Amino acid sequence: MDGNEGRALLARLIDDATQSCHTYLHRWRAGDVVTWDKRATMHRGRPWPGSEARLMVRTTISARDADGLDRVRPN
Repeated sequence: MDGNEGRALLARLIDDATQSCHTYLHRWRAGDVVTWDKRATMHRGRPWPGSEARLMVRTTISARDADGLDRVRPN
């Protein structure tokens, strides 16, 4: 596949994946916590007012085949 074909395929895939039926937009309220699996999720940050406090925490979890990783790992 040449570069133009690759870009066209990527555009079609992104168009499909970002349809409203496949997306989630969180409407923040005090006390909310949101998590997602970065291995299987496209994330797009939204503008955040600089005057509002924000706390972001990263959690990393490792897994082994004995934990079922072999069943979810792409081939």
